Amino acid sequence: MPYTESTLFRMIFIAFFVVGLDTSAISQETKVADDSTGAKQADSIIELNTLCREVYANARSHKLAESGAIIHVTGDALTLIHQGKHIEGSKVHHNYHDLKTFAHVPMAVYLCLGPYGEGDLSRTQIDSLTKLLSKIDQVSPGIESRFEDAKLAQRQKALLEKCQQFVESTLVERSYRSQDLDSFVNSCQPQIRENVRLSVRMRIDNYHNQMKTWKEKLTAEEWSQILVVISGAKMPRDDSLAVQYFAKLFQARGEGKRIVYAESVFDKEGALNILGTHLLDSDIGRDFFNNPWRMHRDLLGVEAALYLDELSLEFAP
Repeated sequence: MPYTESTLFRMIFIAFFVVGLDTSAISQETKVADDSTGAKQADSIIELNTLCREVYANARSHKLAESGAIIHVTGDALTLIHQGKHIEGSKVHHNYHDLKTFAHVPMAVYLCLGPYGEGDLSRTQIDSLTKLLSKIDQVSPGIESRFEDAKLAQRQKALLEKCQQFVESTLVERSYRSQDLDSFVNSCQPQIRENVRLSVRMRIDNYHNQMKTWKEKLTAEEWSQILVVISGAKMPRDDSLAVQYFAKLFQARGEGKRIVYAESVFDKEGALNILGTHLLDSDIGRDFFNNPWRMHRDLLGVEAALYLDELSLEFAP
């Protein structure tokens, strides 16, 4: 059957249209396949990195297991970790905690007022001061029974009475002046400093008595290789009592090869992980960068500094 020109034109147009549809479909299928392959590759890379981290964690556990005796310090408490056993140290005398608590009281009074500015008290301030006053009234009568030193007990009682009187007068006025608060704070400072001095001596003496006992149970080799991990908050890291004590005991410069500070990590397992990281990263730094301390700072830091020197961080107008 012969086809007219118009019929042929329509057939060619339809053929191109169909082929175009098919090509589009094929392209779409190819794109989907490419996207799927790319996603799988990305997932594989993530899995590879996860595996690397698992390998690291296993190596860290091995490094800890072969490290020998470890002392974990958290506050006033010491724990000796040795041959699979966790041995708790002796408790510091209760007066250590008493003296710290009584030194905290004038600071708590200050914190009920100072950060809010002088003037009329808010309901929150009134409630806090009222609770504080009630607790001071509850504790004061029994102070003498907590101390063998009668004079020391009297000084603690006098400090609480000073806090009590200031809080009472502030609650009556329902307001305060900055100069009155400053005067109160200044009057409390000598006893706060005395409490700090005495607390320090109690804690260091307790540390030392315990370490003397443990030294007698360890071999000379174990003692020479003992490691210390100290759990502590950020603010007391500088001039840390525990770091100073163990640095002097082991004739170290401070934090470093044998003494590790686990900042804001207070559970034993977390602190030991940080110690293990410290030990393992020293090996990595030595073997990869010829510097055992290279991994103890940001690995990206040196290159970051070089690149930032090349850049202008000015924003275009």
